[in-house]
Amino acid sequence: MEKQQAELRRDLEAHKQFKTSGTPDAELDQLKLLIRCSACNLRFKNTIIMKCCHVFCKECLDMRISTRQRKCPNCSDPFGVGDVKPIYL
Repeated sequence: MEKQQAELRRDLEAHKQFKTSGTPDAELDQLKLLIRCSACNLRFKNTIIMKCCHVFCKECLDMRISTRQRKCPNCSDPFGVGDVKPIYL
């Protein structure tokens, strides 16, 4: 329950950041936020979980695989090593 509340708060803060003046720099910042990994919020997305179609950075998914926490950080859908594929944005 607390984990879900924390995720909802993080999502709310991310949506609040999208209210900008509409300048080209602000729009670019918004787009950069969209391609950041939602699990760590540090790196850009580059890997997809094929079962649920959520996208994260490779490091986050590699860490989940190595620690056997093989559930999607967004929807908690279980996935296997074969379900993870690189994408090129």
